[in-house]
Amino acid sequence: MPPTPPSPSRRNESRPSGAKRPSGHARKGPPPGRSEKDEATQLATRSGIPFPQALLVVRGELKLNDVLNRMWLADKHARLVREGMDPSLAGQVVRGRLSPERAREIQALWQLQSGSFHSDALRVDRTARRFLLPFEGPPLVGLVVRVSRYDVAIVDANGGLSTLKKHDLKLHGPAEALAAAVGALVPDPAIRELSLKASDSLDDRFRPTEALAREWAANRKPRRFLFRDGDSLVGMPIRVALFEIEVDCGDGATVCLMTHALLKDRPFQDPISG
Repeated sequence: MPPTPPSPSRRNESRPSGAKRPSGHARKGPPPGRSEKDEATQLATRSGIPFPQALLVVRGELKLNDVLNRMWLADKHARLVREGMDPSLAGQVVRGRLSPERAREIQALWQLQSGSFHSDALRVDRTARRFLLPFEGPPLVGLVVRVSRYDVAIVDANGGLSTLKKHDLKLHGPAEALAAAVGALVPDPAIRELSLKASDSLDDRFRPTEALAREWAANRKPRRFLFRDGDSLVGMPIRVALFEIEVDCGDGATVCLMTHALLKDRPFQDPISG
């Protein structure tokens, strides 16, 4: 079973505003007179800007510096993309939101693990059935119809709607991976004795880092993950994100472990032991 395609990075934008080309046509108005046309032609020749923008500058509707700055941003964006940078990251660089070095780090991680550190596989999908395994109660299986910041709603085969708080969610994945996921859970007696359940406090939650994601992507090997309630699961990490870790738990079955569901002080063991 192929890995769950991660959602696009939350920071991606289809077209960077900082890199947009200057408006291509003069605003509707009277046709340019001879003097306006001559002046605009001279300005376009002298400054290298397109004639429509030169005409707007002559009419006082645009400032020359603004037009030149937009052209410079567009050229910088195009150069970064030619050099291999993702267009959405290049847009953030030209707007000053990312340094070129930081953008390249982010893109390198995307390429290493085929997904952004801010991607989520838990999203609305009315065509593919998924399972949600909570800390308490049976798994929920159906179509995910709503995902908000705090909860997720799923409709089962009979049309029944169930809502689950995200902090109660332990792991999720394609419906056909449910049996493999449940079969891979093994109790850890020492952690079970702690009697922990779902966490509703941010202070109790494990959050991976980009450095960890890069390390695991470059050195792929199985890890033993430890949940707050005392369950453990051995799997090969294939994508590490801030809120979930996607793992192959055997026979190509991929599931996503919610990072808040892992034991904060000891979320995984490496190498596998015990």
